[in-house]
Formats: sequence, structure tokens, C-alpha cells
Amino acid sequence: MSEFLPCRNQSPNSRAGAGNRPASMASCQNGVSMTLSPKPMAPSHGSEYGANASSEIVTAATTHGSGTWGSDPSTPPAARGPYAHLLNTNTPPTDAEAATLRRIVQGANTKLAPLDEAIRKLEATLEQFKARRAPLQDFLDAHCPVLSPLRRIPDDVLREIFTHVGGTFEENYRLGAICCQWRRVSHGMPFLWRGIEVTAKKPESEQLRVLWQLERAKLVPLHLSLEFVAREWEKDKSTRDASDILDTLFPHFLRCDDMYMSLEEEHVNEMADLQVALPRVKSLRIHMQWLPPRMAPIFGTLVSLKKLSLHTWVGIPDAVLLALPWQQLRICSLGELSRYAIMQILPLLPTDAQLTLTMCHPYVGDTPPDSVHTSIATLTFEDCTPRFTNPLLAILHAPRLTKLDFARNSDEQSPEQLDIIAQFLLRTQHALTHLALYLPVPTPADPLEELLSSESLQTVKNLKLVFDDRGKPEDELAEAVIEFLADHPNAMSALHSLAVSAARRLDDEPFIDLWASRRDTLRVLRLESRRWGSADRVVLCPAAVEVLRGDGLDIIVSDYLNSW
Repeated sequence: MSEFLPCRNQSPNSRAGAGNRPASMASCQNGVSMTLSPKPMAPSHGSEYGANASSEIVTAATTHGSGTWGSDPSTPPAARGPYAHLLNTNTPPTDAEAATLRRIVQGANTKLAPLDEAIRKLEATLEQFKARRAPLQDFLDAHCPVLSPLRRIPDDVLREIFTHVGGTFEENYRLGAICCQWRRVSHGMPFLWRGIEVTAKKPESEQLRVLWQLERAKLVPLHLSLEFVAREWEKDKSTRDASDILDTLFPHFLRCDDMYMSLEEEHVNEMADLQVALPRVKSLRIHMQWLPPRMAPIFGTLVSLKKLSLHTWVGIPDAVLLALPWQQLRICSLGELSRYAIMQILPLLPTDAQLTLTMCHPYVGDTPPDSVHTSIATLTFEDCTPRFTNPLLAILHAPRLTKLDFARNSDEQSPEQLDIIAQFLLRTQHALTHLALYLPVPTPADPLEELLSSESLQTVKNLKLVFDDRGKPEDELAEAVIEFLADHPNAMSALHSLAVSAARRLDDEPFIDLWASRRDTLRVLRLESRRWGSADRVVLCPAAVEVLRGDGLDIIVSDYLNSW
């Protein structure tokens, strides 16, 4: 048998011929040689030769080997041995290969035993250290929190923190679940528990929770949210549960100063039967399909009401409508009401009131009067169609109007709307300071320029223009309007703040010209992108923004701009 290491991919015949080569060299693939010290054959039962052979062969194979089992260090050791060509096949080794491999395996086993023993001793030592470490870690886990700064927060500081983070019942309940100190402090803050929300979704647990909150809220003014609108097949059970909760709340309605109502007629009748009075309510939100007649006596008790949000989409009986204290409101939001109802409400609102009309549409049978007078200061339209707004503005007289907002209006086209707005503003006292316009595609430029240059807009200090051009660069209305303001500095000469909302990147030249012509009055430029979900949400070139900022113009870039 040859004492030389067989080379990769050699046939048995070529391996047999290896004896003709020098005893100190065996040829390998790619011309890489491998030097071995030839040793005399020892008896097959000798362990010393097997150990030495395994050491030499494995060392040679892993250090000087080539090809797939010697050149790549990342190859698993089993694939780098001298018999790697036999590992993944069913080819039997020759007798000589089997004898050599047997000695190699025996030698490897001999070396493996002391390594296993060393590992066992190290693992035993590691377990000893782990056993010594565990009680120390337990001690640290138990005692380090004692040094936490949170434990030393005084109660008054903790109360101030809770004042700013307190919210729903669930959020406040979690505050009390941290530790006994937090629980004691949170339970001793009645205003944290004044927001009582009652719904028809979890009637079984509502009664007990309401009692808990009433106990913790003590005598502070309550914020009640009553949402009893249930699905059709649950209405009977919802009505029974609502009756129980209303009975519980009845003594506490007198100290409620903020209320939300979404009720069925049965619940309204229950409240009317209880003769519920709401004398301290300052803010009332109602979202109901319609207002039953028995709401009138409840509305008659709202002597402190200042803010009203009323959304109903069926109709309001005149008796209920007139029972509301419109004359004392400061902020009023009306949703989905008929034009007839709004015509009745407008003259009743006090001087300087703010009115928002949302999703209002003309109803069949609406017959507008010749004119309607109101003293409101702010008028906002949200999602109202021109079929509603145009006839209203055509007959409306609002001499004390200071803010007019169409920024979130319907995108329905109305070529004559700008003319109607201009005629409406002529009937004011020319005291308008805020104007927001929604300009869908296509909006004619000429009527818009006539509106912006009208005498009634000379007092406007804040202008917001919403260009809904659907991101079409061929529509240059935005640039045309900005250029018009730049070329006509006497139009809206008091302009102090300009907000621009667009769905595409606008040319920067008109804005540079605008700043050059209105440097004495213009102070703020607000930019908003309407490209929802787009990575490029830039309205104005960043380089132009930096130039204008460096020249003294205050530029605010935002994903969403409030009206003012």
C-alpha cells in the first residue's frame, strides 16, 4: 500500500502509480504539492501510528490541500478530508483506503476523548459561576428599582404629569396599575375620571364602570358621552341597558359641562321622562338621525351653552330647532342640515359667532327667501356642493364677516361661484381679514383675478389657496395666480400671510417675483403638499425655499395646514 496521500480526482490506476514519484512529494490538482514525512508501516493494531497518521493527514489536508477540499476555509472539515470524494456517494473504498481511513478514525477518536473531558470540566465550572451569579442578579433586580428616580417623584409633580397624559378611562386605569403610589395619586385626581363614555357595545360592564368613575370624579364637572345607537336586532336590549345607566346618571346631569349625544328616540323619551336638565353644559355635540320633538324641553335647559356641533340628516322640527339657545353660541358647527333650517338659524346667531357648515345639500322643496341677514364673523364651508353654497351666498348679507373659508369644500365644478363670492363680499363692511379658496380644475383665471383685485379684499391679511389640479403640470393656474399677485402689489395690498396647497411641484420664479414685489408687507409663506402617499411631496424647490428664507421670508412647510 502506498504511504502517500491520494490526490483528488485520481483514478485507482493513477494512485497506484504514485510509488514511482519521489517519496517526499505527492502531486495534487492545479500543481499544488503536499509534503509528507514517509513513515514505515506499523502493525494494523498499533494505535500510535493511527494517531500520527490522522494528525499528519488531517493537517496536510486542511493546510496544504487544494481544490474543493483544501482551498476554501469555509468548507466544512468533513468535506476537506483526503477521502472527501467518498463522503456523498455509495462508492466503496479500496482495501488500502479502508485500512488507512480506519486508522485515521481511531486516531481522531483518541484525540476526541480528552477534548470532551475538557469541555465537561468547563461546563461544570460555568454552571458553578452561573449558580453564584443568579442570587446576585436576583438581588440587583429586587433592589435597583428602589434607587429609580421615578420612586422619588413627589406627588405634586406626578399629578402635573397625569394632568397632561390623562385621557380615556382605559388610559387612566393603566396609570393606576403601575404601583401603589401612582394608584393613590390617580385615584385622588377627580378630573381624571370626569370623562364618562357610555356605549351600547358593552352594556354588561358599563353600569359598574360608570359607578366607579362617578365615585372617583367626586364633584368635578363631568364630560358625558352617550352613544346608544345599536344595531337593529340589539335595540331592545340596548334600550333596557340605556335606561339603567340613565337612571344612574340622572342625579349627575346637573354638573355636566361637556356632552356628546348619539341616541335613539327611545333614549330621548327616557331622558325627557326623567326631566333631565343640562344647565352647566357649555359644549354640546349631537350626531343623530333626527331630533325627536321631546328634545325641545331638554334644549330649553341649556342656559350656559357656548359651543354646539349638530349633525342630523333627516330633519329638525321647528319647535326643537328654535328651542336651542342660538343667541348665546360662540362656535357652531352644523352638518347635513337643510338649507331651510340654516336660513332659520343664521339670523339667530350672535355677533362675532363662528359658523361651520359641513356636507350640507339642497333639499327638495327648499324655497330660499329673498335675503337673509346674519352678524356672524366666521363662515366656513366643508364638503358643501355649489348647489348649496351658491344660492345661500346669493341672498346672504353678513356685514360683520371677517373670515370666509372654502378650503375644504366640495370639488364639484361651478364656473359662476367666484362671481357669486365677489358679489357676496361686496355686501360686507369690507372688514375681511382671512380668505381661503378651494380651486379645482378647471378654474377660470379671469374671474379669480377679478376677485383678488376687488376692493372688498383690500383688508385681507391671510390668504389660503388650495389648488386641486390633480398633479397635472400642464395646468398652470397656481403659477398664474402667484404671478398675478406679484405683478399687482396693489391687489390685496395688506397681505401678510400666504398659504399655498398644491398636488405638484410649482415653479419657483413666481414666488421669487412675489417676494420681490411684496417685501414690505408679506411675512409668511406656508406650503402644503396634497400628494398623499407620494415620496415627492415638495411644493417648492428646496433651493428656492432656502434662498427666500435667507432673504427674510418666513417659510413653513407642512403636510397639513390648518386654515389659520
